[in-house]
Amino acid sequence: MFYCVVVFLYLLCFDGLASNQSVKKWNQYMLINGIMIDCSRTIEKHEYYFQLLEFMSEWGMNALLLHFSDDPGLAIELPGFENLALRNAFSVAEIKKLITFGQEKGIDIIPELETFGHTKYITAKPEYAHLYAGPADRDDWFNAIDPLSSETHELVGKLMKNVAEIFPSEYMHVGCDEVNLKSYSEERGLDKDEVWTNYVNKIIGKAEGLNKKAMIWADHVANTYAWMGRECNDELISGTLSKNVILVDWRYEEDIEDTVIEKLKGKSFNHIISSPSLACYRYRFFPTSIAFENTRKMALFSARNKIMGVINTIWHPARYLRDSLYYGIAYSAEVVAGGGNVKFLDFQKKFSLKTFGVPLSDALKVFLDSWLETNISEDLLQEFGNDAPSFSGEHLERLKEINASGRKALAASESFKPGKNHEIWNAFIVSAKAAWIFSEYFIVSQTNDQNRLEILKRDLKLFKKEIEREWDRTRFEDSNEKSSCNSNDENLYVLQIMNKLISMASRV
Repeated sequence: MFYCVVVFLYLLCFDGLASNQSVKKWNQYMLINGIMIDCSRTIEKHEYYFQLLEFMSEWGMNALLLHFSDDPGLAIELPGFENLALRNAFSVAEIKKLITFGQEKGIDIIPELETFGHTKYITAKPEYAHLYAGPADRDDWFNAIDPLSSETHELVGKLMKNVAEIFPSEYMHVGCDEVNLKSYSEERGLDKDEVWTNYVNKIIGKAEGLNKKAMIWADHVANTYAWMGRECNDELISGTLSKNVILVDWRYEEDIEDTVIEKLKGKSFNHIISSPSLACYRYRFFPTSIAFENTRKMALFSARNKIMGVINTIWHPARYLRDSLYYGIAYSAEVVAGGGNVKFLDFQKKFSLKTFGVPLSDALKVFLDSWLETNISEDLLQEFGNDAPSFSGEHLERLKEINASGRKALAASESFKPGKNHEIWNAFIVSAKAAWIFSEYFIVSQTNDQNRLEILKRDLKLFKKEIEREWDRTRFEDSNEKSSCNSNDENLYVLQIMNKLISMASRV
């Protein structure tokens, strides 16, 4: 009997050792375990980025991709280009302090400068309007800067040099995703994919001339988002694009496969990073079960294919409550470090201790599990974006499921008291309320219960004030995103969703 116990313990230890060795082997390949933050579309209060680096360091992350440029403007006042900067942008001195703090925490801050698409921060300015190369209506989300103009090359070269002088990272992300050259190329009798590839190769060369390794988003190379006129000849692109480039493979669905990575590797692209999303167009308020499953799969594919690592993305922060994202960031750190494998209960226990300073309680577990299922998803948001949204059939059933999950989460929240980080916990609760009240309105509107409707009208107004307080605590009160949306995101920011619900309720 004693012998059997010894053998069992040996095998158990050996299995644990083998598992740890597997993770270590993965970590030898994984150069990068990080996140991307979209500070071009919403700039958080600057102290947040220091807090974020602290949190990332505690969870073993080593890279922050700073998406500081996009159509709205630059989140850094680059010398000589201050007119391209947003209100509340970082000064050079401030961003250098952040870079130094990141270095102290073992986190490399990688800059992302949009150099092709998403460049209305340049072409929306009168002095550069002639460099616009997107659709004629200029309102299209997918735009471009003129890739054939010598002025473009000179201007982008200066911007890249400026960025290289500020950021010591060996990497520079140069964007190049979602470029719409269809009408531009047709007017000139050119092949849009050939134009795209020739320009991107020159941008890669500029980065290499600055002693930087260029990263680009991989959607054109992999033809992963062939809709809205963005079909790509990936064979042409793959045949001529520089193999020195680092491809960042972004895919945000639950049902993804690793065939994309296999395809890219088969075309001799050996520098690849997976890029799931904790916050994107597909849901609102907080990371949901969709985000967690997408992250798990992308981490698993990265380990299986021994690629460079994972950078998880946080897009359009105005769609979310800032501090509700910490749970997803921590999960991403853990599941990437584990090569796509993590015992979820163990993660929850670790999160509770590290973030809230107390052991995982039954109430917190119920909240966290229910919270992830309170998912205002893309199909619901698309209907909500209509002038007179109406939900029925499967959508109404889904709203009822969200409502039940929200009620369960909010009921459980009353029994949990964190030992620290009370403000983060409050953001969790407020985000759960946001998803619940969204579902509640459309369920109530299907009934003739006037008493319940009047209660909801009152609750909506009170809750809007609660969200505004959360916004003002975490973000600049004069942010454009607090009171308005980009045209393509109409009614889809956190506060605009509440405004629309209040307006709709007042007419019932």
